Amino acid sequence: MRPFGARADTANRILNLVYAYEILRTSSSLTAAASTAILRTLEKSGQYLAIATSPTPNWMQAQKQALAEIAIHFPEFAASPGWLTNAGDFLTNQLSQALYPDGGYAEASDGYATGVAGTFVGLVNYFAANGHQLGGTKDLGRLAHFLADENFPGGWGPGYGDSGSADRRPLLTTLADALDDEELRYVATDGKKGTEPGHDSVLYPDTRVAVLRSGWRPDASYLRINADRGPHSHPDELAVTVYAHGRQLLPNMGAFTYSNDPRSNWLRMTTESHTTVEIDGKAQTSDSAAKFDLFATNAVFDVARAWSDATPGVRHTRSVLFMHPGMWIVSDRLDPADTASHTYRQNWHLLPDAHPAIDATTKNTGTTFPQGANLLIAPARPEKLTAQVRDGYYSPAFYNITDTKYVTYTRQGSGPTVFDTLLLPAPEGTRPQATVEHLPVAGASDAAALAITFDAHRSATYCIAHAAPRGALQFGRYGFDGTVTYLGQDRHWQTWLLHGGRQLTFRNVVLVSSSTPMTDVAVFLDPRAATVAITGSQLTATTDHHAAIRIHAPWARTVTVNGRKAPFARRGDAILAAAIG
Repeated sequence: MRPFGARADTANRILNLVYAYEILRTSSSLTAAASTAILRTLEKSGQYLAIATSPTPNWMQAQKQALAEIAIHFPEFAASPGWLTNAGDFLTNQLSQALYPDGGYAEASDGYATGVAGTFVGLVNYFAANGHQLGGTKDLGRLAHFLADENFPGGWGPGYGDSGSADRRPLLTTLADALDDEELRYVATDGKKGTEPGHDSVLYPDTRVAVLRSGWRPDASYLRINADRGPHSHPDELAVTVYAHGRQLLPNMGAFTYSNDPRSNWLRMTTESHTTVEIDGKAQTSDSAAKFDLFATNAVFDVARAWSDATPGVRHTRSVLFMHPGMWIVSDRLDPADTASHTYRQNWHLLPDAHPAIDATTKNTGTTFPQGANLLIAPARPEKLTAQVRDGYYSPAFYNITDTKYVTYTRQGSGPTVFDTLLLPAPEGTRPQATVEHLPVAGASDAAALAITFDAHRSATYCIAHAAPRGALQFGRYGFDGTVTYLGQDRHWQTWLLHGGRQLTFRNVVLVSSSTPMTDVAVFLDPRAATVAITGSQLTATTDHHAAIRIHAPWARTVTVNGRKAPFARRGDAILAAAIG
């Protein structure tokens, strides 16, 4: 039997005892004998905590926190200076080891990541208030920015893993103060103070998380896609979480408890309870390969792609195209290693008051919240899908749970299988509307294309190549030799979003051509205003006819490159104003 009981109990008892002694030591009710007994207990506890170990990281953190409090409050103990060094070194090293090289937290849980940050910044402030300095603030800053990047617009955490969703702004404010970080202050105050972060969307390749956002204000749009793992994670690889117009539209469903309650088990241990694709009714495993292999971002659109082998025998690849300020296309491809038939269930999880309704013909799902924003989930190939509204659970915080409804689209078959889905949010007072039709693609068997109609005047064409195309893909009246393209238009303007290719054509007309592959190029054309806006993260303004991208716009009078007016040259019907690199 341990002389001090469980190690975490020892730590918690000491933390309370130090606090109590600080209050009681000047009281006449505390006798000399009682005071001596407490001090002896604290000194012996310090000896124990200096050498005690535990395989549980949060227990060890509590033990060293207790050791630091003994050392700081009782410098009269001969061992206190060594104990303080012992505790400080351990705590800073533990934080460093808990982070991936990119700054993400090793436990795939929003609540645990914020808990560690909150505890550590509390220790930093506690050390400073008592005339000491705790190291590790550089790592704390990396973790703080990871939390800020993952936070929803408006300040709440995304609630992934064993966690609920809570307002993280008080913690971010504390972190901003302790680290003197104005970007954190901007996020913590919804942009009222501080400096706006220098990026919007971000990829954490080691943590295996991407966040696609349109900005940092509360009305911004946000999508998180993950393939992260670690303690307190869920079998949720390639799940998406969506927030727009001030509301969680595709939330994480929470954890409820750590008990054997069937509702907790469903939330924590099934893939079905997450907004990803469940394969053959099985929960994903956490020991298979996964990776983000594509990420590009600029001020107009983002694209991210990841794959996971978390269901043995079938690789799931999910690509997300985000058209700012708030619309997404999610493309799933399932590649089995065998020729057997498989069942693929694509899940879309919703808040309890979403009241989803499925259209019998298009199989579009629309939420019908009584107030606030709504979401349209519009799948391609409805004739191949079985659509259902199913019963589930939502736990916004531990020990809090309610019934809810979620939507599934199911396909069965052998060989590669795809889902292509439009996610279209709309603010209060409007209903998102769109129809999605599958377009045949010539030039590759592992590509998909969509024709999207929003209304009588607005439409779009989308194409994705799931493997690098060997030549131009032909879809509808367009041709493109890259990975992803979105071509939108209404009566007055056109938008061309291009990733990975060199040439876009319409019938026999070359619309865009580049001597260098276009990593992320957006072209907005307004013939009425005679303007062309070119946006891309790797663009430089140039009219060099050897390097410049050629854009079909014979009517152009004004050209901007990344928001700045730029000179341009003409070559026939094409303008030249920017190049890659």
